[in-house]
Amino acid sequence: MRRAVRGVFAALLGLSGCTTWTSLHGAYGLAPESRRSVAGVEVRRAVGSSLHSGYGLVGARIDGSAQQFDAELHAGVMRPLRLSEKFTLAPSATLELARISHLGQRWYGGALGPALGAELLWWAHTQRRTYEAGAPFGCMGGAPGVDCPRRCQVEDVIRHGLGFRVAAEYDLRFSRNYPAMNDWVVWFSVGVTRAASERERECCYFDHEPPLRRDCTLIP
Repeated sequence: MRRAVRGVFAALLGLSGCTTWTSLHGAYGLAPESRRSVAGVEVRRAVGSSLHSGYGLVGARIDGSAQQFDAELHAGVMRPLRLSEKFTLAPSATLELARISHLGQRWYGGALGPALGAELLWWAHTQRRTYEAGAPFGCMGGAPGVDCPRRCQVEDVIRHGLGFRVAAEYDLRFSRNYPAMNDWVVWFSVGVTRAASERERECCYFDHEPPLRRDCTLIP
């Protein structure tokens, strides 16, 4: 029975981490077919289980020019890929939830425009915090140190990065002469990202069976 309980705890410990990304980008968009160009600002928030895992994301962008204005909300997925300790490549795919456009002296609504892109990130600064904490899910009625870990050594990591993203997006606008007001836009974005990982690394120890306290070396 105790082996089964410990097996459950081992599985839960593997799922206990969480990483959030928050990014702010300045963006330049070019529509090759209509030869329109716009500049704007975009914010994104993404949540995943670890730094290089799958993420769900939401974002918003405001952009425009002397002849055009757009505001849009989008949601999607992101899958960062580790290139090295300092570099990450983050492909993403999104779908517009809603769009408001002012173009040709008229207002248009829109939604469901897809986008694909990838961002290269350089992690310029990394801050690590190591401490002792209890097991992330308590002991669920078991005996601490026997059925569940006595304590855990935990490392949280905050990274600040600079990124360059290229993306292709289809701007879908509802109009009477649909799809004349739609555009394919190529976006070039430069910005900053903060990635905060809780329990990125951890070692949980027991009283009498490995891993013991001396086997955990996250804390010097």
